[in-house]
Amino acid sequence: DLKSSWQKQIEGFSGLENSDLPEHGTEVKVFGKVKANHLELLEKIKGYGFNGEILQDFRRQIVHRSVQMGMVAMAEATSGIKITDEEGKLNKKLDPNRIGIFTGDVLAGAADIGADEKTVLERGRADARSIRKVDPATMATVPSRYLKTHGPALNIVTACSSGTDAIHAAAQSVRDGRIKIGIVIGADAFIMRPIMTKYFEALIASAETKVGALSKESDPLKALRAYDKNPTGTVIGEGAGAIIIGTEEMLQLLQLKSKALLAGWGSAADGDHPTNPNGKGTELSLHEALIMARVLRGPGYMNGHGGGTGGDAYELKALYDTFWQYKLHKLAAINSTKASTGHMWGAAGSWESIVAIMALNEGIIPPMLNSVTPLVDFIEFARNEALVRELEWTGSTNTGLGGQTATVLYKRAA
Repeated sequence: DLKSSWQKQIEGFSGLENSDLPEHGTEVKVFGKVKANHLELLEKIKGYGFNGEILQDFRRQIVHRSVQMGMVAMAEATSGIKITDEEGKLNKKLDPNRIGIFTGDVLAGAADIGADEKTVLERGRADARSIRKVDPATMATVPSRYLKTHGPALNIVTACSSGTDAIHAAAQSVRDGRIKIGIVIGADAFIMRPIMTKYFEALIASAETKVGALSKESDPLKALRAYDKNPTGTVIGEGAGAIIIGTEEMLQLLQLKSKALLAGWGSAADGDHPTNPNGKGTELSLHEALIMARVLRGPGYMNGHGGGTGGDAYELKALYDTFWQYKLHKLAAINSTKASTGHMWGAAGSWESIVAIMALNEGIIPPMLNSVTPLVDFIEFARNEALVRELEWTGSTNTGLGGQTATVLYKRAA
């Protein structure tokens, strides 16, 4: 849940652990796992008042773990703000045609296809319900089906920037007047499929790349060092987060006080090899977000991508140089929270935006764990300890394999 997750984040708790998974057949030892199986996730969603068909889907594991975690995050985000009623169904005061579901996920259950293939071929047939487990579109369609919404139901797949791009899509739809509420969910459960560890280990460690490999460290406190001169590689994590984006009219109808103003967003690409970042996408996406946000004043905080690879140096230079152009370089603290959570792929953008919003409201920049030798000495990283600071703006940026980058900026709500 948000309260305990945020508390652990600012206290410097690491969710990474040594999980020797022999079935992965790899030297990778450290992962960031959500410590809940499908039945425990079922209990969590029941605790938020959800019931009916979705519970059966959880119990029978018809929907993928990514969808299960995403639904739990959505249930928490919606349960206390009258989008759903006491039975977990859509509030009758709301127009289902003007509510959209926007999700960010890399593969959802598609990685399970290979695992199921042998069983299906031996049986000579497949369970018709299995498509619901392997179809990535279910990240968005399952929440839409349960809430009975009729606005867009889109699963955004842009690798590691998927969660942030989902925020973009929702915000644009609200701004264009197509919808009045956008429910954004980022979720991923890569860790559950050994094949994905092998794929990314091979890709990131290939001779064509300059970002480095998955971390082979066995000590979680050394496994991911963001923005460090001696990066040890990234760590696969899993998780989910949900954000509600709405108009002023909807906030008043739901008797809500906004946590932040989504002031600007931007997307861009490096236009280079999938794992050879050059920082151009980061620079341009932040530039677009800053133009949309217009004037940013006072201290701020950017929760960067910072995956703990050689690519961090290109990203950090792009962030600093762009902030310098807007005279914000002395006001912006920059760090990465991935050393606490692992790289959650499609869920990274949603959770890291939540961290940015919480930092803005609480006046606390969470620590960047495992920092030993920072790349530069002229940026405030909040290394290893939280930094108490009154913030006027915050942001989050994520770069995916392929070089696509998405950035969001938040201001204090009026």
